[in-house]
Order: sequence, then C-alpha cells, then structure tokens
Amino acid sequence: QSKKEFVIGIAGTLDWRKGADILSIVVSDFFRKYPDANVRFVWKGVNKKSIEFKRIRLELEKCNLSEKVIFETASKGMDTFYNDIDIFLLLSKEDPYPLVVLEAANYFKPCICFSGAGGAAEFVEKDAGDVIPYLDIEKLSNVLFGYYLDREQLYVKGKIANAKLKRLHQDKELIFDQISN
Repeated sequence: QSKKEFVIGIAGTLDWRKGADILSIVVSDFFRKYPDANVRFVWKGVNKKSIEFKRIRLELEKCNLSEKVIFETASKGMDTFYNDIDIFLLLSKEDPYPLVVLEAANYFKPCICFSGAGGAAEFVEKDAGDVIPYLDIEKLSNVLFGYYLDREQLYVKGKIANAKLKRLHQDKELIFDQISN
C-alpha cells in the first residue's frame, strides 16, 4: 500500500505544558504498531539550542526514529506549515484555549487533542477532529492511523473545523452579541 506521505503537524515550544516530553513516546508507539505507515511528524516552533530539543532528539535517536520527526524553528509565516500538514496534533497537557487549533481549522485541518487539557476539546469535540482521553497514547496512535487510512474522513472533519471556526469565532454579529450583553 503506497499512500502519499501523511504529515502530522505539531506547533509550540518544546516544554512540558505543550507535551514535548511525550513526543518520543507517541512517535515510538505509532511506529511500533504501524511500521510501514508513510507518516512524518513535524513540530514547528522549536528552539534548536534548548536542552529540551537535545533531550528529545536523543530519545528519538535511541528509538531509531530520528528521520520520522522534523523540527522547525519558529517563524512568522505559518502558511507553509499548515498547508503542508494533513492533521494537527495538540499534545498539550494544559492550554487554556490554544489559538493553533483555530489556525489549523482556518486551513481546513482537523485537530486531535487530549481531554482535560484545556479548551481545545471544547472546539474540537467529535466533529472537528478527535478528543482522546488524557494521555491515552495507544488510542492516539489508533486514531492517527485511522486518518492515515481514511483521507475522506480527514477532508470532511477539516471542512467542519473550518465552518465551526467561521461560525464561532468570525461571525461579527455573534461576537458583538457576546461582548454587548
């Protein structure tokens, strides 16, 4: 089975709140289950001089998975990042209401996030991606692989995410009503 490379996008700083400490576990679990999947993880927003970056790179090397993860430094233009990914993965353990999820929805990208980790789950729900039980890495891998196999589901949930973004966050009348009451 040869499918076009599937790119899982992650964005943010490499720290505990953003789930950087579980990245190697997520990638390792995914490829242990699905070794032949044509998948790459891309983490945007990395400080490559940080000790966290060095630690994560070492863990990935020990798992023989260095080539499966690309780290990109922060930059102003995020268009290329969002256009190049297939799905957005929010590994955050706590994040009040992550704007990156809304940015991804603006590019028709569904999101996968953890329950109990902040406000992303309120936006994602079941229709704009998937909400995984907190730190359930096994379920996360299975859901990611499901999207890899079913690109139509990816497309449908991406369209829903975009429509939801427009309805909840870009409707001027709704926003005016919320702040005027």
